[in-house]
Amino acid sequence: MTYTAQILSQTTDAAGFVHLTLARPHAFEYMPGQFVALRTTLDSPPVFLALASHPSEKDLLLLSRTRYLGKTVFITAAQGAGFECDFSVSKPFLFITHGSGISAIRPAILERHARGFKYDTLLYGIQDAASEPALDILTPPYSEKKILAYSQAGDRTHSKLSALDLAAFGAVLLIGGKVFMDDTREMLRARGFALERVYSNS
Repeated sequence: MTYTAQILSQTTDAAGFVHLTLARPHAFEYMPGQFVALRTTLDSPPVFLALASHPSEKDLLLLSRTRYLGKTVFITAAQGAGFECDFSVSKPFLFITHGSGISAIRPAILERHARGFKYDTLLYGIQDAASEPALDILTPPYSEKKILAYSQAGDRTHSKLSALDLAAFGAVLLIGGKVFMDDTREMLRARGFALERVYSNS
């Protein structure tokens, strides 16, 4: 199914991310971790973007590197299985991602907060401080335990991960490129974290 979605706003933050807000089409349903294929015309090549909004929010939020002309775009129904985890697990979650992957993590963090869990940890790899997108989940009250790894300074996400006590976490939500996720899963496995408690959106 394809929906026509009205563009409500487009703002570009200091890190270069375009925050694209769309009017949520009637009967459009989704869950944290899903994504859409976006087209500017019905026959244009699709761009796949994670849904950065939470299902409880009125409008849809997408993060992109591209601004869109016109007043509308076309989006598919939500795709992918989303994060097939139990968000009510009492032990803290560990969210691991880098770059634009933070957009898929945002609704999961909001879901945990909505359930009253406020002591999860976000491990986020970006190039430098100037590359951090202007997202609410990266600021209080959502950032109680935010760990940043600046690759430009030689500070690697996996180095930060090696210093964490994995026994403290009930689940890991992992978003990134294939090599990054494969390496992270292997690191978690080697340190005794059960891979059935590692979830991604693909």
